[in-house]
Amino acid sequence: MSASNEAAVLAYLKIFHEGNPPDIGTLKRYLAPHAVYWPLVPSAAPIHGADAICAGIVRQFGMYRDCTCEVHAIGSGGNHVFTERTDHVVLHHDDRTVSARLSAVFELDGDGLIISWREYWDSEEIVRQMGVTRMEMEASIG
Repeated sequence: MSASNEAAVLAYLKIFHEGNPPDIGTLKRYLAPHAVYWPLVPSAAPIHGADAICAGIVRQFGMYRDCTCEVHAIGSGGNHVFTERTDHVVLHHDDRTVSARLSAVFELDGDGLIISWREYWDSEEIVRQMGVTRMEMEASIG
């Protein structure tokens, strides 16, 4: 099951990083209806439900475009998939590229749907790169 869960997460990340915003309908097919996305543990509040997660993704893409992803490592155990990656985005307001090195933990159910997605990254580094306040950055992701 771990290999199929890893494949599902990689497929999800591929779709997430295509389009401006990505195809939300396709992304939603990878999420359990009751999924939880925690975009910045522990600072940002978790987002509950596939519809709310998709709305949050659209909101994020309101700040940036051209989101690309470099997966550096992936591993799994049981229903959990762990990724280390660097995401690169281009800010709409000034065409500046911002890069975030992050780790993410995905938990999938028996049907291969994402039920939990948690991301860990250095928010101060992103605030510095974006040239915004911490509150502005957190508002854009939550």
